[in-house]
Amino acid sequence: MPFLFMAKYNIRPNKLSTAEENQLFHQYAPRLYRYILARTPNSDIAQEIMHDVFIHTIETYRSQTLLFPQAFMYTVALRNIANFYRRKEIEMHYQHQLIEPEQEWHLENQLVIEEQLRLASEKLATLPKHVESAFLLAQLDGMTYKQIALQLKVSPNSIKSYLQRARKVLQKGLQ
Repeated sequence: MPFLFMAKYNIRPNKLSTAEENQLFHQYAPRLYRYILARTPNSDIAQEIMHDVFIHTIETYRSQTLLFPQAFMYTVALRNIANFYRRKEIEMHYQHQLIEPEQEWHLENQLVIEEQLRLASEKLATLPKHVESAFLLAQLDGMTYKQIALQLKVSPNSIKSYLQRARKVLQKGLQ
């Protein structure tokens, strides 16, 4: 059916001949290459991006008419350059994660943390048992207000006030 429609109205899909593809390349390639090269680290990457731009342009020509091919190619080039740097940043971050040595655990750090935990435990012990339990369930077990409320048989609003009370006590005690 689509073929009959196209034949009736004399519509044909856009196809570039090899000569037209070559003309397109020779007309825009030098300036486009310089544009890409100025924004990339080396000529190999610039050539790869340029190749991708022309492949994308020719494929697009096959499905639709491009009124402004130069603008289209520069837009595609700019997007490919941005994608190149985005990928490079992700790769560098990943490599950094692989290479980064583990931080040394110093005895001083351990003593400071143990002292803070001891102080926090002492401060929590001064609170009523239900407030301490609510805080520990929220912080250590990751339970929600509703889950804690069901376990302690109180309302979720009570849990909220218990946790606020526990945080205030801990903030005062650890400063």
